[in-house]
Amino acid sequence: MSLFLRYRPLPTSALAILLRLLNTGLVMAQSESDSLDAIHIDVQGYPLVDAIQQLVEKTEIDVAYDPKLLHWKRSNCKVDAPDIEIAFRRVLAGTGLTFRRLESGGYVVVKREKGQANSSHTVSGFLQDARSGENFVGANVYEPNQKIGTASNAFGFYSLTLPADSATIVFSYVGYESYVIEMVLTADTKVDIALDPAVLSSDGVVVAAERSAPIEERTQMSAVEIPIHQIESIPTIMGERDLVKAFQLMPGVRGGSEGSSGLFVRGGSAGSDACLA
Repeated sequence: MSLFLRYRPLPTSALAILLRLLNTGLVMAQSESDSLDAIHIDVQGYPLVDAIQQLVEKTEIDVAYDPKLLHWKRSNCKVDAPDIEIAFRRVLAGTGLTFRRLESGGYVVVKREKGQANSSHTVSGFLQDARSGENFVGANVYEPNQKIGTASNAFGFYSLTLPADSATIVFSYVGYESYVIEMVLTADTKVDIALDPAVLSSDGVVVAAERSAPIEERTQMSAVEIPIHQIESIPTIMGERDLVKAFQLMPGVRGGSEGSSGLFVRGGSAGSDACLA
């Protein structure tokens, strides 16, 4: 007897029988070939059932699962993967679930084993300039799906520990092209990265300014401008702000005697001042 697995929930008992048949090595049914182009789906915030459905529609693979395993679980990733298994791992990332491949070519969703759930591996290496070979200090290394990142040290060395799963790692540095790698972590891995300088292009920049006349060509005597906002910021006690008092706060200006409104500017007389409001 052969079973054809096309995306549909299986009861717990049926799933147990399916796994028992898998362990005994029985050939079940022929599945679609998984030799496909890159897989692009966005399932951020989707219920896991809907996320798997999108993957099935995109790749035409056969998937079996127990509905209880997927209940209340959500997928939170944007998949851009080169093959089916990497895409499937990303859809299941963070849910405590994984998958097994059947001899028929289909897949069954299962609970991740305890030891497997806590395993992690480290990606490390050096970041440098592709042309000069100079090591980068403070270059960014980031895994967007897991939201885990680090930066290279003074020697250009980085080390990033991630769960044992598929990973998309982005390497970036100011003024250089970003570099993205996709990998499945099964052991500690050393990856050295050389970044190429970025080619920046923009519209022309126009710098404009007003040219002031040389001082020898000016007929105006020395003048001091007091902006209105400065006068308004002077503290007052009752009444309005005193414009004459504001003049007296300027450097080189001295007020006259009591009862006089005269101003003495830089040693001059009270009658030689001109005020323009």
